[in-house]
This record gives sequence, structure tokens and C-alpha cells, in this order.
Amino acid sequence: MFFRKDKNNLSRKSGFTLIELMVVLVVFVALTGIMISSQSKFDGTILLNNLAYDIALSIREAQTYGVNVKEFSAGSASKFSGYGIRFDPGVDNKHYILFSDVNDNNYFDIPNSNPVCPKGDPECVKKYTLTRGSFIQSVCVGLNESTCDTQYDVNLDKSVSIIFRRPNPDAIIAVGTGGEISCGGHKCQIAKIIISSANNATTSIVVTALGDIYVKK
Repeated sequence: MFFRKDKNNLSRKSGFTLIELMVVLVVFVALTGIMISSQSKFDGTILLNNLAYDIALSIREAQTYGVNVKEFSAGSASKFSGYGIRFDPGVDNKHYILFSDVNDNNYFDIPNSNPVCPKGDPECVKKYTLTRGSFIQSVCVGLNESTCDTQYDVNLDKSVSIIFRRPNPDAIIAVGTGGEISCGGHKCQIAKIIISSANNATTSIVVTALGDIYVKK
């Protein structure tokens, strides 16, 4: 007995319908979007962590200059002075400054109230710029991390300077243009610099009065 194959029936059952192709395409596009979004967030987190370590290294650089007595020259005169890093997110959250504390007043003297480290500034050593949409979200000081986050938050109109001066590697944590180093009547023990990426990821750099510098993820 022979059975004849119905070619028309086979042709109707083979291949995909338009609706099936559209469903597959939608699923593919959705998965691709999720993967791209996840990759973008991952890359942003990596870049932010790298930036945090760069900031920590620049603070360590100031510590090295201050402890190892890098001599500051001003014309024919020269002296040994402390070195520090100044953060002022309320005025400029895209830059921070490495400075020489020539006047020994625990803060960066800003000529003509210009916070961007103008050319020829006698105290400015280097200005650092945050890129790729990252910025300094806030800076706080305190007796420990919990008070830093609450009681002794630095107002947006105040800067924070972290200075190192020979012969100790300890950090002097000063607030504002008055070089105030007191947190509620006690010596400030910690400063925390919180940075943020364009996709709102955050991390922080912690500096203690004992001179420890580390990144807290």
C-alpha cells in the first residue's frame, strides 16, 4: 500500500509564522537591553572605584610630601611646609586641589576668592579633575564614621582640608576657611569623601587622624 505525501500540507507546517518571529525578536531585544544595561552599570562601578583609588593616592601623595619634607620654593625664598588636599563640593564638585600650606593655617588660601587654583597661585601644587560624569557628592568629618554621617556633616558652604606636616604621618582634618580642627570640642578623627558616578553609584574614601587612607565600597 502506498501513501501519497501531501506537499501542500507539508509546506503549511514547515517554517515560522510571522507572529512567532515577532515574539522571538521581542525576546531577543529585551535580553539585549538587559545585558547592555547591566554592562553599563558594571563599567560605571569599575570606573568609580578606579577614581576612588586615584583620589586616595593623591591624598597619599600629599602625605608623602608633608612627611618626607618636600621643600616649597617661592622665588628666592624656600621653606618646609605642610601639604594637603582641599575638597569643596559646595563650590566645585568636579575638582579638588593638592596644596602647600605655606602660611601654616590649615587651609588653602584662595587668591581673590577663586576656588579653581588659578595659575601662579603660590599655594596650589596641582588641580585634579573628575571626568566621565563623576563628581564629589559630599564630604563629612567626625569623631568616627557614624558621627561623620550624622552629627558633624560638613555644610555645603564649607570646605574640608586634610593636611600632613612633618615629622608625623598623622592627618590634620580642618573645616572651612578658618582651619577649624574641632568636632564638637574634640579633634576630628575621620574625614569621608563620598563620590558618585553618572548612574548614581557611590563609594567613599576615608582618611583617619592617624594617617590611614582607604577606599570603602
